[in-house]
Amino acid sequence: MSPTGLFNRTNSRFDGIGGDAIPLGQGPAKDGGNGGILQINYHGLLGATWNVNVSGGTGDNDNGADGSIVQNKYLAPCPRDADVDDSGTIVLADVFVIADRYNNISTDFGFNDYHDINCDEKLNVIELSRIGFDFGRGSD
Repeated sequence: MSPTGLFNRTNSRFDGIGGDAIPLGQGPAKDGGNGGILQINYHGLLGATWNVNVSGGTGDNDNGADGSIVQNKYLAPCPRDADVDDSGTIVLADVFVIADRYNNISTDFGFNDYHDINCDEKLNVIELSRIGFDFGRGSD
């Protein structure tokens, strides 16, 4: 999943193994392990408010300690990725996304900032040329 697809959703859930719990039979009993670390590094996405909740695991009816989060972000969203259909590759479908909305401007209904590759608030030949230059990128 691309970073845009990952962060352009209401909820994402990451499950992982925490630490610090003593395995059964290897010492005094200890409740569920502490939460691990969720590290997110990204750049180039639209600015937004991110609420990330990290909580510890559970075992024997008690919660472990909360996990931690490392979140680095560099939000310089232009130019955006030419993969406007979020498929992971630059293909003809990306051309169709722009062609269907050609000449839209930011005040038009249905305008999508992620499709405005050069951030000029309009969809035109600039987006199509960028897709053309990157065509086939991401394919094997």
